[in-house]
Amino acid sequence: MKKINTIIYFYLQILFLEVVSKIVMAGSFLNLGLLYLIVFTIPFALILFFITRLFKEKINKILTIILSLLITIYFGFQYVFFTLFSVPFSFNTIGLANAVVEFSDIIKDTLTSNIVYIIIYTIPFLLLLVLLLLKRISFKQNKKEQNIIVGIFLLFSLVADYIYLMPNKEKFDSPYNLFTKVDDSISIINQFGLLTYTEV
Repeated sequence: MKKINTIIYFYLQILFLEVVSKIVMAGSFLNLGLLYLIVFTIPFALILFFITRLFKEKINKILTIILSLLITIYFGFQYVFFTLFSVPFSFNTIGLANAVVEFSDIIKDTLTSNIVYIIIYTIPFLLLLVLLLLKRISFKQNKKEQNIIVGIFLLFSLVADYIYLMPNKEKFDSPYNLFTKVDDSISIINQFGLLTYTEV
């Protein structure tokens, strides 16, 4: 059986976590934002793929596990934070995070009462561990030419994402304005996803 490429794993992991976050935080699923998620996840997956194919197989394997775990923790943390404060975590909400640290009982209660969602957020990482046990994922180092191709494709996908935002940019609620000017975290997550919200 052919081994799964890490770019496929990272793409599916991020897309899964973004869709779950979109449903939980924005309360929607089937809208134009889902299409944006599918497109905007590509550059993130390409960057992670590039990082995890630079070295020898053993190092690439360790990097894949670490990065996948960090992504899982990030989305899980965002979910817990959103459950506590009804807003996603950002630099503007650091004060709220500091306040809740003093009340560890509240965090424990939140984790306990939302254990099902927390388990859902760990599904892609658990799948990675299964793939590792079955030796069904490839960690081969890319050749220099392959890295150049990945770099070109990454640049192309970033440009394509920006062009994708351009139609109807005159409208206040257009994707372009939402991405560049409007400060509405839930709308941004609904349209572009949690990672893009963090980037904005």
